[in-house]
Amino acid sequence: MILEEALKDGGGLSPHDAALALLAFLSSELPAGGIAAEKRLVALFPLIVDRALGEWNKPPSSPGGSPSPSPSPNGSTFSPVRNGEGDEQRQSHLHEVGGWLSMPNAPISPQRNVGSQQRNPSVSRSIDQDPIVRLLRAPKPNDFQSTSLIEILVSESIANHRPAIRFRFPIGALNAFPPLVDDWKTFFASELERESVKMKSSRGGFGSFPNPATDVKTRSTGKENASRLLHLIQVKPSQQSELINHYKTLQPTGSRQLGAQRFASPPRANMSMPASGNTAHEPCLTLSMLEEFLILFLRFPMANGGLYWKEQRREMYRTRTSRAANTPYGQRVYSYLFSTYVQYFVKHGITYQNETIDVGVDCFDRAVTIDEKELGGNDSNCSGELFLRLVIEFWLEGLNKALTTNQSIQRFRNVRSSSSSNVAQPTMSDALELSKPLEYPSTPPPQPLQSSIISLVRHLISDPSLRNLIEKASGLVQTRQVKEREGVSVGNSEMAWCLTPALTAMQPSLLNYIRQGLSCGPIHDRSSSFYTALDTWLAYLEPWNYKRSQGSGSSMGNISSRLRNVAASKSNHPVERRPVLVAPKSSAPSTYSSNWEAYVCANAHFYTVPLAIFLKRARELDFTNQGNKMEYKRSFILVQRVLRVYSRKIVSTINVLLNKRADVLSTALFAKHCTNLLEFCPPLTWKLSDCQVCATNLLEEVYSQHQKRKEAMDLFDRLEEKLESVFSGIGSNEDVALGKVLDQVRSIVNLPLDYRVMPDQQSRRHSNGSRLLRLFGLGNQDITEIEDVMAPDRDSKGLLSDRGRRQIYCGSVKCNPLDVRYIGDPLLSRTKSYEIPLLVDLAIYASHYLNKRLGFVPATASGDDDLTQHIHEMELYQNTSFRINLRFLADIRFMIVPAAFYAASFVRSCVVALFG
Repeated sequence: MILEEALKDGGGLSPHDAALALLAFLSSELPAGGIAAEKRLVALFPLIVDRALGEWNKPPSSPGGSPSPSPSPNGSTFSPVRNGEGDEQRQSHLHEVGGWLSMPNAPISPQRNVGSQQRNPSVSRSIDQDPIVRLLRAPKPNDFQSTSLIEILVSESIANHRPAIRFRFPIGALNAFPPLVDDWKTFFASELERESVKMKSSRGGFGSFPNPATDVKTRSTGKENASRLLHLIQVKPSQQSELINHYKTLQPTGSRQLGAQRFASPPRANMSMPASGNTAHEPCLTLSMLEEFLILFLRFPMANGGLYWKEQRREMYRTRTSRAANTPYGQRVYSYLFSTYVQYFVKHGITYQNETIDVGVDCFDRAVTIDEKELGGNDSNCSGELFLRLVIEFWLEGLNKALTTNQSIQRFRNVRSSSSSNVAQPTMSDALELSKPLEYPSTPPPQPLQSSIISLVRHLISDPSLRNLIEKASGLVQTRQVKEREGVSVGNSEMAWCLTPALTAMQPSLLNYIRQGLSCGPIHDRSSSFYTALDTWLAYLEPWNYKRSQGSGSSMGNISSRLRNVAASKSNHPVERRPVLVAPKSSAPSTYSSNWEAYVCANAHFYTVPLAIFLKRARELDFTNQGNKMEYKRSFILVQRVLRVYSRKIVSTINVLLNKRADVLSTALFAKHCTNLLEFCPPLTWKLSDCQVCATNLLEEVYSQHQKRKEAMDLFDRLEEKLESVFSGIGSNEDVALGKVLDQVRSIVNLPLDYRVMPDQQSRRHSNGSRLLRLFGLGNQDITEIEDVMAPDRDSKGLLSDRGRRQIYCGSVKCNPLDVRYIGDPLLSRTKSYEIPLLVDLAIYASHYLNKRLGFVPATASGDDDLTQHIHEMELYQNTSFRINLRFLADIRFMIVPAAFYAASFVRSCVVALFG
């Protein structure tokens, strides 16, 4: 019992030594220990969870750790549950600081002399060799040397030798996820009502799936994922006695009396209840070891693990500068463990029978594989589905309660119709307003959680099974299209679903996650949920970027993947060959082919609704040139990354579907896609052309800021642009990129070929439209001859007159950003980011001295205030035909050339001195 006492007290053994001792127990003692070793595993399991994640159910009166569950005389085992009410009870469901996954630095065993690691604990060996990782990770394929905890829990769950060994999980620990608890509450109320109505029917039973034809339906949330979780747990809803007794109090008195006799007795005679405490205020789920571990592991970042990592990152950032060193140890271990769980529970390469693939909440049940051994049995498949749906429930849906389409439209009409007598009909351009959730989370999801979501999506879309299903479905669609064009009559209109069950189950929640991230995430914070949702969305749109190991990617990750695949192919125990991501550049064309047409049909709303949200929110990006040229490039590259996905073939496929002109098989796939989205499916009347106004507004913003940047260029900027155009051979790269963006937007939202920004169409200024026309290359109007009737009145100096101010105040006209000019003398302007402040002052002083001595500036400007003085300085500058301006000497780019010549001459002199 030394190991149990060390884990219980949290002392005596370092984390590494405790993990090594547990590994030795799982690898040696457990396989050969018989019943005694299995009982010891049951006693060690809650202690391992407490040490890994931190004690989460600690009694308030006990200063030590939570007591380990003791087996009852009949063999049942329960995890301890603290009972009580108020804030203290809610606090008991949080993980305390001190767990292995909340440590900032890698633990070091005191028995080892690690030298450099003692000076920098965060630098350690490969994370795959860490004892804690080896204990908690999922088993690797073809790895027969070590046994992990997950492997033992999965085998125990599949065998189910001891069904009486269960752990009680307090439902209050899930109060952080109100949609889940509320949906379970509604589900139990609906099932109790169904049971009370069908007491005389022998076929009906509690926990069975509702029959749409005869059963009573009271649930209206549309969240089928939560109800599905109850059916995946080994102890079915009909046997969850505590939840039944708790939730049946919600029913009317007559219903409770009708079903009281059926639900009064415990579900199992050999499951004893705790001796102390009243569980009426704290109902509990009955879970197996694997189910409790997965729930606690996936709940950890949303409970308080992310707060630990955030504080640790701040503390470590003060002492270290590298990005790797600023990542806490627990966060790195958690991300790695999650990646191993994804590869283990959501397997690649399973061959499905196409006829059995379908949509719906029970999509896993309908899917039949060619070889059942690929799944390892139905129970293993159930564990994989449980893991995936827990990720969906805890991470994708999380704290946000997404509104159904009907609820969003009703809220939209209530807001719009309050100021108008007409009933507002939302279009695709209003997708941003319709995507707002009912409630916002108090804190954003932690960063490692968002990164793990991206890795999960990439794992799902890179599945070779998905590629095989899509290619078969696309072949059927193209064959049908060819026959219809030839006039051949084809009677069969049945079309099997072409997405894997994992991707089918994730589709509705993923769409809501992307919509809410794009609509609610801060756009000026690079680590916000906006950019995570954007990366997830772009990865989901292009699964064809994942190639086999022969891919030609250029990133280090792709190179390492190819080397790993080559090494594996020459070894005696080859590992699974993973797909390689060929990450496209922002200006690269899409590599979409007709082999993926079925994928676009089965995910059409992913290509439309998030795009409408992005086009409206992209105007919040920083396209200005306020001393930071990189900010404009980042924003413009972001727009390019999104628009490059929408090639003409993809846009044509989407428009054919939305306009109801597709063939029968494509229409069938699109209809199943809408069915799979449940009550979150967007209106079928939406079209991409509804986003024309949002697209033109974004174009106007980008092009106007680009024009201002060109006008504000100095000598060095123009020289750099000329050199760039000479070496590229195609003129200015920015102008070419802007032209491509215009062509892409014109293709997506169906802009006319003679598109121009005219005041009679969109109330824009003639001068702005003429500049855009000249920049687009459309029209031959002379901008100096166009009368600007929408511009405010100005005086001879270009400033607003009193009449112009009244016009702006009344709202009859508005200013154009292109009309904002610098007022003052360029020699006296503020110090730029590329200038040296000390040299700027010296250059201004020297220029004034020379101009005064030579008589180029006869007078000095002055004024009552700063604006008047700047106006007088500008007048003097405009009236001066020639003067000396030495400010270019303060430019740091000017200093590079002499420094380079000096360095070259110094190197030359050193070489001559050494070699003669």
